[in-house]
Formats: sequence, C-alpha cells, structure tokens
Amino acid sequence: MSRKGEGSHLAVVGAVMIGFLPFIMVLGNSLFIPLIPKIQMDLQLTPAEAGLFLSVFSMPAALIIPLSGFFTNRFGYKKVILSALMILIVGSLLSVIAVFYPKSHLFSLLLVGRLLQGIGAGLVTPLAFIISTDWYSGRERNQALGMIEAFNGLAKVLSPIIGVAIILISTWSFSLVFYFVCILLTWIGMSILFTYKADGGKKQKPLTFPLFLEEFRSSWPLILAIFAVGFGGMFVLFGYLVYLSYELEGFYLVEGLQKGVLLSIPFACLTISSYFSGKMSLPTIYLRTKMIVAGMIIMFLGILLPILSFELISLMIGSSLYSIGFGIFLSLASQVLAISISRQIKSITFSLYSMVRFLGVALGPVFYSYWINDAEQIRFTSLSLIGLLLIIWIIIYQSGNIDRLDEGAVN
Repeated sequence: MSRKGEGSHLAVVGAVMIGFLPFIMVLGNSLFIPLIPKIQMDLQLTPAEAGLFLSVFSMPAALIIPLSGFFTNRFGYKKVILSALMILIVGSLLSVIAVFYPKSHLFSLLLVGRLLQGIGAGLVTPLAFIISTDWYSGRERNQALGMIEAFNGLAKVLSPIIGVAIILISTWSFSLVFYFVCILLTWIGMSILFTYKADGGKKQKPLTFPLFLEEFRSSWPLILAIFAVGFGGMFVLFGYLVYLSYELEGFYLVEGLQKGVLLSIPFACLTISSYFSGKMSLPTIYLRTKMIVAGMIIMFLGILLPILSFELISLMIGSSLYSIGFGIFLSLASQVLAISISRQIKSITFSLYSMVRFLGVALGPVFYSYWINDAEQIRFTSLSLIGLLLIIWIIIYQSGNIDRLDEGAVN
C-alpha cells in the first residue's frame, strides 16, 4: 500500500475512533432511559430519585464541557482525553461494584459512579470536534466532522434499542457492565491512535479574555447564529420526541418494540443526513451557509406538517423531515466553525458549542413534558422558534459578511 493510501486509511480509522467520543457521551444517558422503571422498581426508589440517576450524569457534564478547551490548550489532547476516559472508567467500575452492595448503600454508591461518569464525559465530548479541525484539513476534515455527527446520531438510534434488549435478555445492572466495556474499548483505541498521530492541542499561547474578544469579533454573528440553532435545534428535537412518545402511546396506542422503532426513525434520518452532508465538497463558507438555510427550511416544513395534519403519518414524516434538515445543519455548521475561526479560539469555541447543544438536549424534554397536555403550545412554540432561527440565518446569508469570512477562511 502506498504512503498516500496508508495516510487515507489512517485518517478514516482516526475519524472512526474520534467518533466514539461523542458516542459514549450520548450512550451514558440514552442507554439508561428505558431502564429507569426497572431501576426504580428494583431499588424501591421514588420517581425523583430515579430521575436523579440521569441528572447526576447530565448536570456535571454540562458544567464541565466549557473547561475541556481550556485543559486542552494547557495539557494537550492525549493527556486530557485519556485522563477523562480514565475518570469514566473509574466511575463505571464503581457503578458496577455498587450492584453487589446492600440496597441501603447501593444507590448512593451508584450516584457517585454516575457523577464521575458525567465529569469524564463532559471533558471528552467537545474534543471530537476540536481534534478533527486540528488533525485534518480540507475534504478529510469535512468527512471527519460529518462522521462525528453521524456517530452522535447513531448513538441516539442505538441507545434505546440496546437498553430494551438488555431488559429482555438480562437485568438492568448488565447495562452498567456494557457501558464500562464500551468506555474501556474507547480508551484502548484512543491510546493506540495517539501512537500514530501527533498529540497537538497545546501549541497556542495562553488565551486571555481580551485576545478571545479580538479573535471572536470578526465572525461573532455567524458563531452566535450557529450556537443559537445548535441549542434551539436540540431543544426542539428532543422535546418534540418526548411529545411524539406521548402521542404514540396515549393517542395512537402504539407501544413496545413498535414504538421504539418509530422513535428511532427520526434519529436514523439525522444520522444519515449528517453523514452524507459531511461528504459534500462545498468550497466556500457562502455555499455551506446556503445549504444550512436549505436545511433549516426543511426543519421548518417538518414542524409545519403536523400542524396541517394530525395523522400519525404526518407526525412521523414531519419529525423525519426535521431531523434530515437538522442533520444538514449540524454537519455543515461544524465545518463553518472550523474554517471561520482562528486556531487561538478554536478549542474554547467548540467547547462552548458542545455545551449549548447539550443544554438543548437536557432542557427540551423538561419544557415539553411541562407542555405535554397542550398540543397547540408545543407545535406553535416549535414552529415559532425554528421560524425565528431561519429568519436569522437568511439575514446572515444575505449579508456581505460571508464573503469577507471566505477571504480569511482557515483551510
């Protein structure tokens, strides 16, 4: 095999391994969602205590994510990633050990393990984006970013299915072992990858707040617009799927495996859309922005369709259309960030981007659950939010700032 072929093969393997970083973050929560009733029943917990099993992972992760870029600038990718994965391994091992403790102490030890998992996951999550923009360039970078979004979506598709499968073949405690094995394999894979790839991540001079503002000033409208859609898109996606889950079971009487398959369809659309969007060769920020606007129009139509028709098929097609449009946005927005911001602020920018997306994932189900008995509130709030974000992107697309950013793009 030629050196060029070997390099291309290594790039693909590297992108796959990097894709497992957001995969284990999603798996850390979504895997356990279908298991919560079993955990609550087995450990004799209140609903609030059972919910704590998820939130004690999510909240530390959301708070830790912004620190990831800071630590990367100081210590490099290798130390941060392998240390974060080791924290995840320790937390997972502690959770597995907790199962063998008496029930009076089991849940407390389990929460400590979940807390450590959240800290480790929060540190490692944004690094997939940061590494991809540093290790790869041009077409390889676009494909790597698309693959990350695809892995992110794939985890959302597979997690509930794996959770249901675990319930069918074993007890809920086996999910803790499964998650531990996934993290351990990721740690081994990343350790091997770092023997072939340069560490990087700590070659920048220390980032001060005035320097951040100076670098941020040239492209702040575009960055904030990406942040807004990253948060709003995740907020609507996960909130709307809570509503869809309620409608399937409460109104359309769809339950069990059939319900799980229907709920996985939007995530499958998101995964496929992200992957193929990442493979598109768009030479300029202007063309990527044009495609993002097209993706957001598809998102808007996906929310509009269930308002026009209340049939189940309309709900499914609408949520799938929304996911396709959002997949286009996620993949291309990562590319735009990668080439429109300087290396100095890349780590902190992608860390903040990961944080706002994760907050959307966390807050969407909370608000939509509160509105669950008011279908009009849900549908028109979703439509208004996506419509507002679409208008913002049309304004940015029509402005002359995109051409200026293309001139200073980082390739």
